[in-house]
Amino acid sequence: MATAFSQVTESEKVRKYILRGKEISLKQIKVMESYMEMCSLPTPMSIEHEITDSTESPFSDKLIMFHFGLMIYAGIGNYGVAISESQRSDLIVDYTRLTSEIMKYSEDGVNLMIANKWLEQPPLSANRRDLAK
Repeated sequence: MATAFSQVTESEKVRKYILRGKEISLKQIKVMESYMEMCSLPTPMSIEHEITDSTESPFSDKLIMFHFGLMIYAGIGNYGVAISESQRSDLIVDYTRLTSEIMKYSEDGVNLMIANKWLEQPPLSANRRDLAK
């Protein structure tokens, strides 16, 4: 999805953000593939060959960022389930490390959406110290 989205976005900032996500994804895939290879299990194949060469976007950058964000949050949720269900501490350490990397990346995406006025600033808690002054 990152490859397809990156070749059709209009905004250079959105393109860079998506390509950074692709790099993070590829790195995380390598981590998971190493576990599978250690257990002599086959690793999934890429479906990147199914992406067309189109550079005309069927979606707005706003919609692309929204969908990319949904995929990120689903990934974070999947890691959360994996952490709670795994009985292997070595996997839990990697799941936790990878989750923190994705969460930082997702924060950058939210900030990009706020900067483009595609998303409102989420409600923040009141700073009680400032209110007490």
